[in-house]
Amino acid sequence: MKNLIIFKNVGHFKQEQEGTLLYRYPEEIIPQLGYKESIKGREKAMIPAMVEIQVLSFSETLSITLKALDSHMKVFCYIDDFQNGEAILAQNEVKTLEFKVHDRMKSLYHNIYQNKPYLWRIILGNGSRILFKSLEAGQLYPIKEEAPWVLYGSSISQGAGALDIVNSYAFLTQQITKVNILNKGLAGSCLLEKSAIDYLATLPCKGYILEIGANVRGLMDDVTFKKAFDYLIDTLSKRNVPILVISILDMFEELYKAFDEIPYHDNNVKFIQIIKNKIHSMSNPNIHLVSSALWMSQIEGISADMLHPSNLGHMLLAKGLSEELKKLN
Repeated sequence: MKNLIIFKNVGHFKQEQEGTLLYRYPEEIIPQLGYKESIKGREKAMIPAMVEIQVLSFSETLSITLKALDSHMKVFCYIDDFQNGEAILAQNEVKTLEFKVHDRMKSLYHNIYQNKPYLWRIILGNGSRILFKSLEAGQLYPIKEEAPWVLYGSSISQGAGALDIVNSYAFLTQQITKVNILNKGLAGSCLLEKSAIDYLATLPCKGYILEIGANVRGLMDDVTFKKAFDYLIDTLSKRNVPILVISILDMFEELYKAFDEIPYHDNNVKFIQIIKNKIHSMSNPNIHLVSSALWMSQIEGISADMLHPSNLGHMLLAKGLSEELKKLN
């Protein structure tokens, strides 16, 4: 049965005595993540934010047994794109979560989908490593997997600031566009490590979405950033697929104009120009640059930490990204 369960966005399965840990990056790459003293990516690569466990079944109930190792965490259930419930895993508690199809949905679903089995989607949130133990949903059927767009970015892409992972711009964009997004965002990281870039270049995909600059601006000088960004673009452009680069630092420059001082202003300006110069110099029709300031320019789009987008901010980013993907898809 396990080969009929899709573990979307899992880069490594680590077998433990109690079950299987689900990492978003391969285990051999995780120790290589980091730049100087910043090694947060090693932890975040093991957290299954926006990992989906999918099965196709006519069963009107599904049960899944999981364990959150590091802290409590929310788990969401969708049927296709219909939100169908949520549950909380307490830290270190093995818990069987049970979901069922609402009575009013049964006839509606089969009218819409012409008696297709239910696509059950269990979506894992942020904050903890997760141990998968088992899943039961009656007879399962093969799922046709669609090549995704691979998203690489900072904590913004991993959903920071949103109330839940399903409120993040990455998840909302999926819902708006019906585009499959593989979220490889790394909170506190996305430091353009060579090993991470080489790994991203191996993933089957329809294209790349790159949210670049939020963390490197506080760690790298412009010379180091240029070298790393050049390697990122040169490597991924060899795939001959669309690459959408989100210049996220534009948003900060726009939003903080009312402040007496803009954090990292000098590096913001330098890094924005490096990104522009590289993409313009290539004249590659597959590479597209978009300014985040076009999507979000109102200060209320930032959460109280004055850094990460709020729920409103994630909605605005999703709206902007969706429009860009519609042009490319």
